[in-house]
Amino acid sequence: MDALGLASLVLASVFTGILTLLGWRLVRTGRPSLDAALLGFLWVFVATLDLLLHGLAGALTRTALAATSLVGGAALVAFPPARSAIGASIQAVRSFGSPLRMAWEELPGWLRILSIAFLGLGALRFVFLIWALPPFVWDSLTYHLTNVAHWIQTGRIEVFETPVLRIYSPANYEVLATWFAVFSHHDGWIEASGLPAYGIAAAATYAIGRRLALSRTGSWIAALGMASTPALVLAATGTKNDPLVAAVFLCIVALVVDAAQDAAQAIDGPTGPRALALFLLTLYGIGTKPYLVYLLPGAGLTGLILAGARPSLNYFRALPTRMLRALRNM
Repeated sequence: MDALGLASLVLASVFTGILTLLGWRLVRTGRPSLDAALLGFLWVFVATLDLLLHGLAGALTRTALAATSLVGGAALVAFPPARSAIGASIQAVRSFGSPLRMAWEELPGWLRILSIAFLGLGALRFVFLIWALPPFVWDSLTYHLTNVAHWIQTGRIEVFETPVLRIYSPANYEVLATWFAVFSHHDGWIEASGLPAYGIAAAATYAIGRRLALSRTGSWIAALGMASTPALVLAATGTKNDPLVAAVFLCIVALVVDAAQDAAQAIDGPTGPRALALFLLTLYGIGTKPYLVYLLPGAGLTGLILAGARPSLNYFRALPTRMLRALRNM
């Protein structure tokens, strides 16, 4: 990557990071593990939206991305309320350190050794696959990366003629994958486009375990089990959209489980942030793979079973009032 590409990447990363922190304030639930998963998802959402707007405007170039990021970032930092909100979100991110340290200290010795080995070997494997192995999956070579290549070459997001009809499918993943090539103008690390989803899925799995009253150790084992699923590990660097859908769905399940537990315990939880997060996740998931609509009823049914019939009815009766209160507090 040349100097221009690196500078553009840094500026765009800072700008999308600022927007992510600002948006995160609106969806934070107060559950550290769930908020960590939502923070990761929000960056994916913001980066995709940033690239989409540039692409539709015919300005999908690293120069344009750098310019808008510099101007937009400077304007936000110069605006006192935004600067204060950014500082509050950064402080919230720093607060993750204590739960992480507690979770690590609670792990038995054998599990710490296993975790270090898993994370170390997993990182080495990902580095090797990203740098040494070119994209090879049929889906990627026929329509996922075909979109990415065409958009970067033309500097705009548009449809184009191709014998593969899947090229016209919803393309949130392809827009996100563009981030990993537009700055460098090569596909040397395009396979890394699946890693954000991989991390989000692991965090969401841990969050589900914690809200189901599993110990930190049990939740960590669940997250490791999910992260070692062979199909997911292969797809994470396979430049496919499946890991992204999995991450979105697990975040939705984590939010539903969180709401169900609040309903079962008659707790007035963060209704507004959860509703907004569910709305963004659902939109993004359908825009990645529409079959998410077939999975949503299952997530809802899971929540109803966890909460129980009467608590669920009471929760939905009080939902309009809670939503109005949440909107007034935003």
